[in-house]
Amino acid sequence: MTEEAITKLGFEKVHAEEPNYYYFKKVGNIEFTTNARNEVLDGSWYTDLFESGIRFHSSTELKTVIDLLEYNKIF
Repeated sequence: MTEEAITKLGFEKVHAEEPNYYYFKKVGNIEFTTNARNEVLDGSWYTDLFESGIRFHSSTELKTVIDLLEYNKIF
C-alpha cells in the first residue's frame, strides 16, 4: 500500500520522534494504525487493526472495511 493511498483513505499523520511518523484513523471505537515510516520497506505501508492481529496490505481491501464500518456505525 502506498502512503498516498493511506492519506486518500483519510488517515491522519502522527509525528513520532523526528523524522519518524505513522498514520492513524478511528472509525467508531475501532482504531487503525500504520507501520512507522522507518519500518517501510520498498515503499510498502501496511495498516493494523489496533490490538486485533489483523493487518491490511491492500488499500482496496482496507477501503472496503472502512466503508462498511462508516456506513454501519451508530455514533
